[in-house]
Amino acid sequence: MGTAKGLSYLHEEHEPNIVHRDIKASNVLLGRNHSPKIGDFGLAKLFPDNVTHVTTRVVGTTGDLAPEYVVHGQLTKKADVYSFGVLLLEVISGRRVSETIRSDTFLVRQCRHGCSTSREGRWTSWTRVSRTTRRQRCSDTSR
Repeated sequence: MGTAKGLSYLHEEHEPNIVHRDIKASNVLLGRNHSPKIGDFGLAKLFPDNVTHVTTRVVGTTGDLAPEYVVHGQLTKKADVYSFGVLLLEVISGRRVSETIRSDTFLVRQCRHGCSTSREGRWTSWTRVSRTTRRQRCSDTSR
């Protein structure tokens, strides 16, 4: 939740707006009381209000980049939102996107199994399932 608030601040409240360009797990740091903080602004780009996109050289971590940014080099705030979505999928599945790029398994499919029916036929909530159980489910490709 804190990372989403941080992105919202960078994109909407800070003047001029900032696009981070490298949202990933290793760039989310934990502060006091384990509150997440966005770090490593080395690739960040200032984004004036009157501009919808900026055409620029593509930089960032492969797998975390929005397809329209990679293909066309057009940077928008949506590129950070896409990267944040990838970060959420990594947290939910317990796997890094780089692990799934080299395999035939898709990260979204892995996450879909995270909230699946239990053996009794009832839906299992993420809050009730231990991290170990989630990792076991996500590594089980037979489902």
